[in-house]
Amino acid sequence: MFQNTLSSILRTTAQSYLKESAKNISEDVFNFLKENPNPSDAQVHTFAEKNNYDVHNLEKEIYKLASKFVLLMTSGIATEKSITEKEVDQAQLKKGIKVELEHTKDIDLARKITLDHLAEIPNYYDLLEKMEKDAEH
Repeated sequence: MFQNTLSSILRTTAQSYLKESAKNISEDVFNFLKENPNPSDAQVHTFAEKNNYDVHNLEKEIYKLASKFVLLMTSGIATEKSITEKEVDQAQLKKGIKVELEHTKDIDLARKITLDHLAEIPNYYDLLEKMEKDAEH
């Protein structure tokens, strides 16, 4: 009896694992967070249950994604050179954020990308504007 119960548990666990690994949990988490930018713990648990994910595995994926975002936001040439918004031309910063918001809805990411460009080329957005105008002709 014990062996049958153990076999049943192992089979159920294996089936659950295979079902979960067959799905793309990372992509599902990404899409869930995109649709629910500030989910409550209850929403995360409901999402896990609805999609047959182990809630702890789902939370691990959320933490991985959060860690990647933190790494993205704390790396780059501006960070390496310790360049902040105060050290760059404010007109370039404003122009750059506006340009980068064409590619993202996240103001912090747009600011980060802008600072990285300005850390390399202080008049990057004037040069970009000129290049785009020249390309139109």
